[in-house]
Amino acid sequence: MSWGGHSTIAMRSDDREISLIRFEPIQALGLTLDSSRGEDCSISWSAEGRFLARTQGNDVIISDSKNDFATIAKVSDIMTLRKLDAIRCVRFCHTDGKQDRLAFVGRDGYLEIVSLRISVGKVHQQLIASIFLEKNLKSVAWSPGTVYALFDAFLYSFALIVL
Repeated sequence: MSWGGHSTIAMRSDDREISLIRFEPIQALGLTLDSSRGEDCSISWSAEGRFLARTQGNDVIISDSKNDFATIAKVSDIMTLRKLDAIRCVRFCHTDGKQDRLAFVGRDGYLEIVSLRISVGKVHQQLIASIFLEKNLKSVAWSPGTVYALFDAFLYSFALIVL
């Protein structure tokens, strides 16, 4: 589950779908997005609630709501980031000044961080970091108020200074 802007959440509703729900008033938005299943399913809203990142196999798929929650059924997939192995976790950074950053990890052992920027009406990505740590990374999170990405490997937790 991941909170978005304007009291909207994204949550895995069954094996291969993510449902979007608005809580003020409580209302299902009638929109589902394809996703991975099991432990490889991960979703994350950007800090301002515009972008939703989700895993699907070897891909991170970025959807854009354009902050139009009255007509959120117009959410569209705008970008796919592909890896060589299954992606297990995606997380947007919510720290001031770094909210354009998205970190993701997977079975291939790499922590990757990209920056998403809007320019001339289009979303562009820039690779900030791609670091091999060890195989079978399970999750990633950002520490609050700093520029640290935290990740969890098979049995160990680590902290890594990213930028």
